[in-house]
Amino acid sequence: MYTDEQKLHAIELVKKYKGNVHRAWKMLEYPESLATLKLWYGNYLGDENKIAKLPRYGDAEIDKAVNYYLECGNIQKTIDDLGYPESRMTLWRWIKAQNIDINNKRGRTSSFGEDEKIAIIFEYCNSNESLLKFSIKKGIAASTLKSWMKQFDVKKGEAIMPKDDSEIIDESVVPPRTDQEEINELRKEIAKLKAEKEMTDTEIKVIRKKKEKVGLELKEANKKLEQAQLEYDILEKAAELLKKVNGINIKTLKNKEKAIVINALRNKYKLAKLLKSLKMAKSSYEYQVKALKCDKYQDPRQDIRIIFEENYQAYGYRRIYGELKNRNKTISEKVVRRLMKEENIHPFVPRMKKYSSYQGEISPSVPDLYKHDFKADSPYKKTVTDITEFSLRDGKVYLSPMVDLYDGCPINWKIGYSPNKELTNSMLTEFHNTIPSDAKPIIHSDRGCHYRIPDWINMMEEFGYTRSMSRKGCSADNAACEGFFGILKREFFHNHDWSNVSREEFIKELDKYLTWFKMKRIKERLGYLSPTEYRSRASL
Repeated sequence: MYTDEQKLHAIELVKKYKGNVHRAWKMLEYPESLATLKLWYGNYLGDENKIAKLPRYGDAEIDKAVNYYLECGNIQKTIDDLGYPESRMTLWRWIKAQNIDINNKRGRTSSFGEDEKIAIIFEYCNSNESLLKFSIKKGIAASTLKSWMKQFDVKKGEAIMPKDDSEIIDESVVPPRTDQEEINELRKEIAKLKAEKEMTDTEIKVIRKKKEKVGLELKEANKKLEQAQLEYDILEKAAELLKKVNGINIKTLKNKEKAIVINALRNKYKLAKLLKSLKMAKSSYEYQVKALKCDKYQDPRQDIRIIFEENYQAYGYRRIYGELKNRNKTISEKVVRRLMKEENIHPFVPRMKKYSSYQGEISPSVPDLYKHDFKADSPYKKTVTDITEFSLRDGKVYLSPMVDLYDGCPINWKIGYSPNKELTNSMLTEFHNTIPSDAKPIIHSDRGCHYRIPDWINMMEEFGYTRSMSRKGCSADNAACEGFFGILKREFFHNHDWSNVSREEFIKELDKYLTWFKMKRIKERLGYLSPTEYRSRASL
């Protein structure tokens, strides 16, 4: 499990600490148990039991523990702060070995009177003992004795007289300390300082290792945060510049689109990081940059996208061409179509489902007066009407419009929750109040029950309007109105997500779209003008 080099290193460290296996084991952090290290060292000495007889703690450590106890006056606190010895009994034996009464704690020094303090100071100054040994013998802390000496301004070696003249001791009687005693005292102090230094060095190493580990973890976290921010900025900038209908997917971006995003973020990030995140070669990027610089259609591309987004994403290349022409930006239909293909711009084209209101023959029908002729040379001459439905999460919504065949303009409309007679009758009444009083249009519809009930027939006769109806089961006979519904469903309904929209909110949006259709939506047949603009110019 462990190599010979590891074992030899461990034995050398035990020898360095003068046989203190426990201390060496703490420094090594191996082997798994202290007994294993004892076995290694015992084998080295040739006697497995010899290691057990070696002392775990040196004189310097014992003196430090005893002195610390005298400072704090608490055995358990001494063990907790120093981390040794392992038991209170061991420390108690060390204290007793120094002839210290364990009941004579630091807190009792406050009971000493001034005369007692002076006598103790006098005794110490005239002794050959060190401060530590003398304080241990007296059962007081060394720091306490120092504070007393400072209080009475006395230094070691100075003569001091007790207050009682009978207690005067001649200074000459006290023998001076020999050089050997001073040397021994200094050696103990040096050993003590070395032990403290080694412990401090160990603590510093542990702190440095922890600091290095935390630094590496922090560095790694910062890298992940920077990468996440980079990816977010790429998505945000791509959504801002490219404006794709179906959302942004970095994996499906073309090299040209990637180059546009990179150019927009070059002032914030290094090129290498952007290329790596977008998985794009530098040569490909440089090629696209050159191509973008020579793109003479850069401005038209932006104009096309703006027109497409402003108009419910409903315009194809012909109407976008017409809107560009209205804005005095001349560009051919062929180029518009090519640019829309390159920018992935195209209107939504769903499969349509037709609502049918036909419920059988309930009254005599009228003939089809249009015969598929859905053209009118003046307003309010020919109109078509029908009902269509929209399915939402909380029910259905129904629309009943009146469309003028002169320019395809929805003159008026009604929206409700049920395809009943109130929906169609109120629409017809509002239509009558909107058009000029002298207008007498032909109103064409299918054979739905709404247009064959007595209420509808009576209102048509009252207003002086002419009825026209499709043949049974032939939706093509009302193609103009069906075409209007097809455009409405494609541009407005199927091109958006209505799953979280209520019927009330949907009705507001539908009314808003129909107003835009009437006022703003351009048509190629009208010279790329809206129905309202076309009528206004025709009247001039």
